[in-house]
Amino acid sequence: FIQGVNTSVLNDSYNNSLNGKTRYPVVADPDTTDLHQLHVSYAGAAHSLQIGRSRKVYDNARFLGDNGFRQQSQTFDGLWGQSKFGQAEVTYGYLTGVNRVFGKDSPQGQWDLATPFVGVKLPVTKALTAHGFVLAYDNQDLASQSSLTTALGLSGQWSLDKDTKLTARADWARQSDHADNPARFDLDFTALDVGFQHQQTQIGMLLEKHESNGVQAFQTPLGTRRVTLGWSDAMLTTPTQGLINQKLSVRQGLTVKSLPGSLSAFAAVQHFSPERGPGRYGREIALGLTHKLNAHWSWDVAWADFDSKSVGLPSRDKLWVFVTYSR
Repeated sequence: FIQGVNTSVLNDSYNNSLNGKTRYPVVADPDTTDLHQLHVSYAGAAHSLQIGRSRKVYDNARFLGDNGFRQQSQTFDGLWGQSKFGQAEVTYGYLTGVNRVFGKDSPQGQWDLATPFVGVKLPVTKALTAHGFVLAYDNQDLASQSSLTTALGLSGQWSLDKDTKLTARADWARQSDHADNPARFDLDFTALDVGFQHQQTQIGMLLEKHESNGVQAFQTPLGTRRVTLGWSDAMLTTPTQGLINQKLSVRQGLTVKSLPGSLSAFAAVQHFSPERGPGRYGREIALGLTHKLNAHWSWDVAWADFDSKSVGLPSRDKLWVFVTYSR
């Protein structure tokens, strides 16, 4: 499989992290053309293996994901496989590089890695699944990023009646210094995510904590942060004083007889505060509308407003309008 990617800029009045326009907030979509994916794959009844460059999303993408919203999504170089042993699903890999959304021309665009990964999912009951992983992240270009993360969690889904269901997920992770990282730390991550769905209405509540020791904070450098940490990109990295993230979201399906396809609206409010010490980082409000015209075409409009309460995090508003075609 081979795939290229091109991002062409029509108006460069924004900060793409390379053009020095720092008076604007970062929108990590630079003008670029690159080899996006190139891999060979094998898929059998119980085992699959992939070697090369590809997009990777593990579990909920919190710790390892493709940042799929960006014009150029994140890809990984290396080996990746999955095997089933009875009811257990094992995912394993060895990552030799990450190609980040900033593009190949950025100093932060590509990192060499020496990173093994093992993840396991195992049903506990019909409704409950246990999951965990070990990620030995060894950044060959930026040793201060390297860390060893071990995670455990439980997730479940329960039908309350034919139109109503409840979902819940609890996660814990421990992150320690690893490889050539000169720092010494042991930091925890905890999260509780609860969802309720009745017909076309979905309500979600999330509480998560990224611990800090006052010098380092729990980080997720290979994960997709937009899903849980907001659309405004205010929390691209965890601040030094750690992070407590409180989020309430609602998604509502809409029926408009005069329009083809399906329509849904989304709204979320998030409050960010330090895990260590007093104060607040800020609040984000996000609104979105998605219209799926048919199996191939859809369009979206999204808006996010981050109201900062911290000197180091400027307030920002972002608006997106995009059309998607897929086959």
